[in-house]
Amino acid sequence: YYFIDCLPIIALQYLLSMQFKNFMVPLGIGLVLFVGSMIAMSWEYNYTVPYIYCTLHYLQEGSDTFSSKYNIHLLAGIYFIAFTAISYFLYIFKKEKG
Repeated sequence: YYFIDCLPIIALQYLLSMQFKNFMVPLGIGLVLFVGSMIAMSWEYNYTVPYIYCTLHYLQEGSDTFSSKYNIHLLAGIYFIAFTAISYFLYIFKKEKG
């Protein structure tokens, strides 16, 4: 399940790397999103942040008191498909592909 929870992060990082020629930009954005997801951990709608799914799964696995009312694995799959489709369409319609 951790692999499924990491798929939106991979897809979003791929989307960012396709848009910027410098590899440091997606790396920096990913780091900022990771730190932002740790800040959003106490937020009521934390399930909307794809970078938080691994942490949510970890907290749900070892605790009876912490539970999410949403299936985070399904949300991770939906985010993965959405980010991958957006990446694909942006690549198809990109003028310079190399």
